[in-house]
Amino acid sequence: MTSSNRSFQLARWLGPALCIVSLTLVSVARADDLKDGRAALTAGRLDDALRSFEKAATSGQAAGRAGVGQVWLRRRQYEKAMEAFKLSERMDPSLALAYYGQGEVLRRQQKCSEAIPLLTKATELDRKFPDAQLALGDCQLQLRQFDKANAAFSEGLKWGPKWRPRFLVALGTVESARDSLRAAGVYFTRAREEAPGDPEVRRSSASSTCPAARGRSRPPSSRRR
Repeated sequence: MTSSNRSFQLARWLGPALCIVSLTLVSVARADDLKDGRAALTAGRLDDALRSFEKAATSGQAAGRAGVGQVWLRRRQYEKAMEAFKLSERMDPSLALAYYGQGEVLRRQQKCSEAIPLLTKATELDRKFPDAQLALGDCQLQLRQFDKANAAFSEGLKWGPKWRPRFLVALGTVESARDSLRAAGVYFTRAREEAPGDPEVRRSSASSTCPAARGRSRPPSSRRR
């Protein structure tokens, strides 16, 4: 075999291999952008989060565009947040975060009747999505759909010790709104016993038992900004 033939055969072999390597590196970079964005968002570094999510979104990732929406949501720039979440839905109609984000914007704008179908869709797409479940139950509570709110919050009791206390507080909030103070107290006590070091659980259960706060209280996680 001549050297030119060997070079041709080598090129034929290396071409697909290099393509696979390149695609792998791009995929890893995209995953890193999402990971970095989520870490920055959790840490409250919103500018860094926005940059990372924008990079992921530019590469075609719907989760990246939804991450951009989460940053705008945290900044209470609801029009921009809604735009980003709607775009992420168009990019990936099966992304639960896209529907949750839209529903959460509407919930914060006191438009629970419009929010509920979107939040329901999010919980159907992701059967263990605590923030969506809490937001859904909260909207049902605001509309005084007590049985539905109770069912939504009860779902979270199955999700282990990290989330149980917050859903217990949420269930106590439903009972407070019903003026069933004894039942509410049972839920709040259980929540504090299961998460004695969680200041949000203590604060939420205390505010929900205060007569002036009753009816205006929110489930703990759904109040985070």
